[in-house]
Amino acid sequence: MSVARHKRTPTSWPEQQRGAAIVLVTIGMVAMLTMAGLALDMGEVYINKTRLQNALDAAALSAAKQLVINPGGTTEAVTKARDTFALNQDEGNEQLGSIAQTDVNVEFSDTLVPWSPNSGTNFVRVWVDTFSLDSYLISLIGISDKPVVASATAGPAKTQCPNVFPLMACGWDEEHPSGNGGSANNWGYTVGDLVVLKVHSGPCPDPPTPENPDPCNGPGNFNVLDVGSGASAVRAAICGQGEHQCIEEGQLAQTEPGNMVGPVGQAINAYFADWKGPVNPDNCPADGNIDEYFGAGSPPNYHFGTYSMPGNGATGRRHVPIPIGKCTEDEGGKKIMEILDTMCFLITRKAETSGNTQFVYGEFSDPDEVACLAPGDLSPDPDPEAGGPVIIVLFKDQVMDDG
Repeated sequence: MSVARHKRTPTSWPEQQRGAAIVLVTIGMVAMLTMAGLALDMGEVYINKTRLQNALDAAALSAAKQLVINPGGTTEAVTKARDTFALNQDEGNEQLGSIAQTDVNVEFSDTLVPWSPNSGTNFVRVWVDTFSLDSYLISLIGISDKPVVASATAGPAKTQCPNVFPLMACGWDEEHPSGNGGSANNWGYTVGDLVVLKVHSGPCPDPPTPENPDPCNGPGNFNVLDVGSGASAVRAAICGQGEHQCIEEGQLAQTEPGNMVGPVGQAINAYFADWKGPVNPDNCPADGNIDEYFGAGSPPNYHFGTYSMPGNGATGRRHVPIPIGKCTEDEGGKKIMEILDTMCFLITRKAETSGNTQFVYGEFSDPDEVACLAPGDLSPDPDPEAGGPVIIVLFKDQVMDDG
């Protein structure tokens, strides 16, 4: 008896996978379109963000200039800001044309930090927070518009800072591992202790200490600030002459390499009525108290108490505001350092004027009890009437991160 056998015809593998390639291609195309959309739309956002920022910068500068011309004239300043913004909505910036003048916001503050709206008119802030661009390819993933926000702050800044003392001391910030840093701890210094500035350059001590006579300097760097044309500008700055850079908290300052023993010594010794070289009583007056103090003083008066005692004739010439810098890198030559603060420093004795080594001796006075009388104006708040030309500049916006 024979049994019939039925031959099974196998289904081929390609037939089982038929259509899968279309699914993969579709998914890939969506991914590529999404990426292309992000590149296209984000590129447009970047371009128009730059255009908006430039227009706001111009508007803020125009308004600030108007306030210098007419102090307190906020209505005119607002009009000037909006008119200037409108000039930047023309050819090349057509997409900014959708921003109405009333959407260009303008406010004023007496101080930059903290920003205090309507407290005064020293500074002007202009911003736009209603500008939005249409989406293109990214609308495929549900994003229908692209908001663009920008702001600008402007105000006057003095180009002259007479009498800025150009020697810097290294300080500890709040993050110093000793726990003794920050302004509450006088940046690591003890009021009345002997402090030596402008010591010989060399490697950073380990760990560094403010009182250590080896500051964190590389070869050729003595923490002398760059205030112009080399040693002569430094001498003029100590004497309170010439044009010098303004110094304020958070500013980055550049040091000037070189010891400058002669010029620095001549200017400091003039405080003690010891005039040599180009310095004289007219261009570098002496302090009313020219007594020198050696060694460390004794609390509670230290040397400052003796110096400033009634009848000793002190006029404050040698009680100077010293910039406190964040010295973190062991490098020579010109060095950029952050200014942490300023502290009042009494120069207690004369400095060398020849040789390869020069020390500037002194002590810091109590910042809560004693103000620096002279020389120096380190205030970040501009005062056009205080002397020196004024220019209008842009500042970092204190309200928005976008400015």
